[in-house]
Amino acid sequence: MSSSTYLLTGASGFLGREIVRRIAQAEPEARLYVLLRAPTGEVEARAAALGLRRLAPRLIAVAGDLTVLRLGLSPRDQQRLGEEVTHVIHAGASVRFDLPLAQARRINVFGTAQLLDAASRMKRLDRFVHVSTAYLAGRLRGTLLEAPVHPSSFRNSYEQSKHEAEETLRARMTTLPITIVRPSIIGPALGREAGAPFLSLLRLYVQRGWRWVPGSPSSLVDLVPVDLVARALHGLATRRLAEGRWYHLAAGPRAATLGQLGALAAQEFDCRRLTFLAPGLFRAAARALVHGRTRAALDHVAAYVPYLSVQTRIDTTDSRRVLRDLGVELPYSADYFRCLLKEVRLRADREASAGDRGTRDAATRSWLSEARAASEHPPHAPENRS
Repeated sequence: MSSSTYLLTGASGFLGREIVRRIAQAEPEARLYVLLRAPTGEVEARAAALGLRRLAPRLIAVAGDLTVLRLGLSPRDQQRLGEEVTHVIHAGASVRFDLPLAQARRINVFGTAQLLDAASRMKRLDRFVHVSTAYLAGRLRGTLLEAPVHPSSFRNSYEQSKHEAEETLRARMTTLPITIVRPSIIGPALGREAGAPFLSLLRLYVQRGWRWVPGSPSSLVDLVPVDLVARALHGLATRRLAEGRWYHLAAGPRAATLGQLGALAAQEFDCRRLTFLAPGLFRAAARALVHGRTRAALDHVAAYVPYLSVQTRIDTTDSRRVLRDLGVELPYSADYFRCLLKEVRLRADREASAGDRGTRDAATRSWLSEARAASEHPPHAPENRS
């Protein structure tokens, strides 16, 4: 029987749900508390509505909020978490790029500090795993090492607040068993229909003839599947490792370039290759030439544009050695992307054969809706704040 008791934040998000799935599969007897934003009397209903009960029947939902003092926990919940929790996995955050800095800090920095304070009162704590991001280094050129980072500038408030959260964690590493993990771009698990929104903008490329990308073909795209990231997180939380360390859950030297991925998409869909434009020129052209639904979709993904010109390489020297011991091998980004393309192609073929024009139009609206949703929840970080 497992003696582990987990506290997980961000369980309602893309990565968080996968962590719930992984813990339930690997340790079916473990107790799993998940922090959810909901009134106390409605937290169980929210857990069921999110599908968390199907993933982990033994899951215990706790009402709380990262933006509130002491996480908004009731005295009873504070006591039982303090007495029972052995592992904290902090995957909760806001990933909106356009939040005012004060709001981003309230969720990502203050929330982390509140969780650390709660962890300091946990009598059985073995490990505190913080899910950061490999994109907290701003416009750093060169290599992001598995160590503290000192960016020169940030692209948005998300990056800055995630960096400041790491600084908050560094200050507590002498008193708490903290491990920081930095995932790169997290994509869907292969073979899961639910992962389709991640690649929904391929609709513009395949069926609307869109061929222009505001970025550089040499931009590095470090793409990893969510199920392997969750396995790695669970392994890092439960194995005896040195504390106060950083691990990159990334392809690293196995990353691809944007040009390579564009060529793979052209090959899979038998389309012309993408044309890469300077972001400023792209914006001017889009404003002048694009209208309607396509324009709306492009507006919704504008926050992604800076990440199409990334030149930062992600070091994985330590993490690859440790993950190999855990039985986790993150794939080459190009190989993984090729598999995703095949799944998207199969989905597009099913929609195309669905029947009349009305069905196809409905499918188009569905894909565009998914594009908007995907742009509001970037794939390289946890999605929700509690």
